[in-house]
Amino acid sequence: MDLLRCSTRVTGYGPFSTEEWIAHFPFSKEAREFLEQQGFSISTFFEFENKVVERALERVRDAVEQGHVLSPSLESGFKYDFEVETLSYPVAIYLVASLGNRWLIERYASAESKRVFACLQLKRYPAEAVLQLARGGLEWKWVTYDSVLKAFKVPVIKYVKYAVRIGGPAWKLVNQRVEEGVVLLSYEKFLRFISEGVRLRILERCSQPAPQLETDVYKKSIEYIRSLLSQTMKPIAPMPKSVDPEAFPPCIQQLMRSIEEGRHLPHAARFFLASFLLRVGVKPDRVVEIFSRLPDFNRKRTEYYVRHIAGEKGGKKAYLPYSCERARSYGLCSMSDVCRQLQVQHPLQYYIRYRRAKRRESE
Repeated sequence: MDLLRCSTRVTGYGPFSTEEWIAHFPFSKEAREFLEQQGFSISTFFEFENKVVERALERVRDAVEQGHVLSPSLESGFKYDFEVETLSYPVAIYLVASLGNRWLIERYASAESKRVFACLQLKRYPAEAVLQLARGGLEWKWVTYDSVLKAFKVPVIKYVKYAVRIGGPAWKLVNQRVEEGVVLLSYEKFLRFISEGVRLRILERCSQPAPQLETDVYKKSIEYIRSLLSQTMKPIAPMPKSVDPEAFPPCIQQLMRSIEEGRHLPHAARFFLASFLLRVGVKPDRVVEIFSRLPDFNRKRTEYYVRHIAGEKGGKKAYLPYSCERARSYGLCSMSDVCRQLQVQHPLQYYIRYRRAKRRESE
């Protein structure tokens, strides 16, 4: 049986081929229609070794080792099989979901979203095609495009849902152009918005139960991914003795738990955590190692970022963490009864006053 026999070959699709479109965006409406044509269940691909499972494992390996999924369809002159490229996407998601490892789920979702963003940026598809990808692929029926303003229109409530996860001042609602309840996004910003939608969609799919299979191909695939994880995921080392994690305010403790679980942190959360840890005495190299558990970790970029916050790079200015009020504006506040008892307005106040109270109790 030929798993890759396509009953209906796809034809040209506007200024680009459907094959290219489906290979780039295997979550698109066109890709779903293609998959339905095949009539195979996911389990079928694990009955014997084949190119689809091989490519699915490559996708997962790229995500684990490099933080982004390589896209053969983007390589000039590189021959690729659009059917393998498309079918391997749901198979990879099934494998990731089967393991149920939170770090892997977050890492894979982030890596695929980067691949999608790279495809969109490089190919520069017409705005109408990008709109179709959003409305058909992500099922964002609430998105429209204004050809006069040359802007994508996103309802405020939907914008906040996705933009808060991207983070950074550039994505705060107050910095957007808002008219009659909708946010107007430029072509470039909407591409990033779509990639975040892809990330969240994959997170949702990978968080759904995936039944374990009994075939040798499936078991070997799972063991291969486990070996990748064992080589990559290292436990977070204890804090230096001079630093008291027990005195961290609830907001910082929550961010530390998120990192330990391998969850994605938006830009504002990363700055908040890094600046706090540096101020309480954690060395820059140690902060970088803590951040290495992030699903989209890039060592070179993180090292520069952390040293910039520490005042060792750029303008040589060391940054303070956000105040409690500023943290609340970014949705990072986790106020507790202890916060109220200590009457703090800044996370560093909490740390200092908690340690002081702790010493008094021990005397």
